[in-house]
Amino acid sequence: MQKQDRKNSPVEAPSLLTANKARESLKDLDGWQLTDDHKMVYREFILQDFMAAIDLIDRIALIAEDEKHHPDMHLTQCRNLRVALTTHDVGGLSQKDFTVALKIKDLPILFHKHNNGVVIDQHKDKPIQRPKQRKITSPVLKKEKNVKTRPSSKQGRSLSSK
Repeated sequence: MQKQDRKNSPVEAPSLLTANKARESLKDLDGWQLTDDHKMVYREFILQDFMAAIDLIDRIALIAEDEKHHPDMHLTQCRNLRVALTTHDVGGLSQKDFTVALKIKDLPILFHKHNNGVVIDQHKDKPIQRPKQRKITSPVLKKEKNVKTRPSSKQGRSLSSK
């Protein structure tokens, strides 16, 4: 079955993976886990600090946009990040989930030095490349920026002289 993407290009609809196929695909993903119902894969990261967590979220967002498949991300206690993938269209896991997870796995990450006692490859041979700065324009903020919050000095005088 084919769907249309945002640019009206045909896109092959994902298909539901069996529990066995999901377990097999998980073998390539160190640190990732499968939920008991086999409908989601997730990974929990304990990062160096808040900014390292935000940096990782930002880089995952770029991957998600490129793949047109977006994970759930939960940041708690400033540096604990849980990333979860599922394909809502099929009600479980598809190959898209594992494609995104593999790309996330290859990111260099600034982990907390203790990280629950687990030794994790921090990709020391790969320098962390920060994403380019993106300007986000909000129509609401644009309107607020053009609205005067105080009367000008002329308006203030004309009000007081009446």
